[in-house]
Amino acid sequence: MKIGFAALIARMVLVVLSGFAVTAIAPITAKATEDMRPRIVVETYYAALDEVLRNAKTLGFAGRYKALDPAIARSFDIPFMARVAVGHYWRKYAKDQKSSIAVRMHGLSVATYASRFKSYAGEKFEVLESATTARGDVLVRTRIVKSNGKAVKINYLLRKRGQGWRIIDVHLKGTISELARWRADFSSILRDKGYDGLIAAIDKKIALLKTE
Repeated sequence: MKIGFAALIARMVLVVLSGFAVTAIAPITAKATEDMRPRIVVETYYAALDEVLRNAKTLGFAGRYKALDPAIARSFDIPFMARVAVGHYWRKYAKDQKSSIAVRMHGLSVATYASRFKSYAGEKFEVLESATTARGDVLVRTRIVKSNGKAVKINYLLRKRGQGWRIIDVHLKGTISELARWRADFSSILRDKGYDGLIAAIDKKIALLKTE
């Protein structure tokens, strides 16, 4: 690629999420929010991840998938993420098609984490500070500390939905938007193969993750 991947993703985050009035990369207010509920969502999610990781080999892929399924359902706003990932194509689809995309994106999320956390080597999940964006969303900063002391930054952007909070994006290494990556992956498929092509591509990816 002619442009650095991180730079491309950062640019896409601004373009993609601004269309939905999301301020994932907006300036963060200096004072962290006093409402601890977004942090608790991430802590609860990490507790589930930690339990799965510690028993990863015993559980196998199917067991990890089963354990992570409800954790991701209650922690992430998958319908919103599906709408952003599909972009302007979303308004062209019927209600049942939108639902089908969201269901498959949920399955893809669960399969991705079930595949990613397949062996335990002393990793620790640490939830650090949280801060409120200008939009009113909350960014919760975390890290995964490996047994050798090296840490990987992972930040979660949460938005209030009714009485609760849900994760609407994950920033890998602190900056790389997983939602923008989905948007990039889906864009060419939707352009060339449409709705059926997207469904087939997600199903194929889930099947591949099960074998990894």
